[in-house]
Amino acid sequence: MKKWIIVLIIFVAVLANCVLGASVVSEVPTCTDGNGQFCPAIGDNVVVWYDSRNGNSDPTTTGQKSCTILTASHEDTVLFGYNLDHPNLQSYIWFLPSSAEGYGGVLVGYYAEVDGQPRIGYEGGMNDQGLVFDTNGLPDAVMNPHPEKPFSWATSNFWVKILRECSSVTEAINIAENFNFGSVMDFQVHVADSTGDAVIISPGSDGELAFTKKEKGDDFLVSTNFNPANLENSWDYPCWRYDTATAMLERIEDEGDLTVDYFKTILDAVHQEGATYNTICSYICDLKGGLMYLYYFHQFEDVVEFNLSEELTKEERVIQISDLFSQETRDRALEELESHKREPPIRSIIIIAAILFCVSGLVVFVYKKTRKDKQNERNYLNNAM
Repeated sequence: MKKWIIVLIIFVAVLANCVLGASVVSEVPTCTDGNGQFCPAIGDNVVVWYDSRNGNSDPTTTGQKSCTILTASHEDTVLFGYNLDHPNLQSYIWFLPSSAEGYGGVLVGYYAEVDGQPRIGYEGGMNDQGLVFDTNGLPDAVMNPHPEKPFSWATSNFWVKILRECSSVTEAINIAENFNFGSVMDFQVHVADSTGDAVIISPGSDGELAFTKKEKGDDFLVSTNFNPANLENSWDYPCWRYDTATAMLERIEDEGDLTVDYFKTILDAVHQEGATYNTICSYICDLKGGLMYLYYFHQFEDVVEFNLSEELTKEERVIQISDLFSQETRDRALEELESHKREPPIRSIIIIAAILFCVSGLVVFVYKKTRKDKQNERNYLNNAM
């Protein structure tokens, strides 16, 4: 009897560990990287933080990274769309006027302050030459270091460099080919220009950079979180967001179909929402007109429009994206987030139900076995008499 009680206790403890996420048996560090980690945000099975492993305080998560990027061109119209999906709810926009450093432009990403020092993780942006780019997260890919190359994280921020120095996809590829990304790369960059040219710069299976181009005659290029040059280096493949965006872009037959409103519909169709992971901002760029349409927290009915040329006549500045939107939009976004947090945690409910089922089964089993043992003992005594 005691043996079965011990088995029952161990079984319940192990299942409770699955539900509560506690380390009953052992503790495993979330990150063992030697660089400093800071500004953590924790939710469910996702942990995000900033660190300096790439030399520029990139946001890093232990869960799958999302983000959807699309470029489409037809005749004189070129549009670029981006959903920034992330557990960190604070996103920012930087306006950088032209200077001795190069072209002017706008960048989107994250900002944190540690020990009084600014730390920035850029995701992408657009410059005044009609070049735009943004980033998809990927699993870590081993790269061949190239210390002989003239640029590296130690001397340059890759995103700022292409914003300041590139006016075409060809020039961005040249910068990438001369950049030492180090021994690990966990992202790919989708770049487009006002001619409709586009490319995905990603880690190749051989440890060198790979370039997946929008071929001549193609109307669009889509990237999510699988590496088109190395499918083994992917968070999610096949990807429903990629398939949905591709199917919708294939419906475009002429320039009249390629509109900001239709691009907004595509971004809305592939946005993420939940208790811990959301599309925290989106934007659409008209590369011919130098216009940016910004959306907050997948609230696509409210838009802030920027004319980049006009914005760059003002001083350099950084703005928290939520501050650009009405209180009504922010309240609606917060209510949606809270409603997801109030939803019953399905995974926990299923595991708890499994625990109850198994425990009740064990109790019945132990009870029946005990009764049977007692009955056998009585029969034995009766026979002995």
